Amino acid sequence: MEEKLPVSIRLNPFKITELPFGEKIPWSPWGYWLKDRPSFTLDPLFHAGCYYVQDASAMYVGHVFRKILRDHCYTGGI
Repeated sequence: MEEKLPVSIRLNPFKITELPFGEKIPWSPWGYWLKDRPSFTLDPLFHAGCYYVQDASAMYVGHVFRKILRDHCYTGGI
């Protein structure tokens, strides 16, 4: 049986700040999971650069980097 993999997107905060549909990804302020895969070729928001298709696991790297950077800033660096 073939299981549908979730589609995740990352918003471009300079063009759009919220998405009225989808489920927010907890570790990314701009990440959303979509229930269904849209037809990206027909979506004007996609062509306008309002969001990019990006795997949720790739967004986790940014979360970890921000946490490490914040920890170093609070402790006075290395």
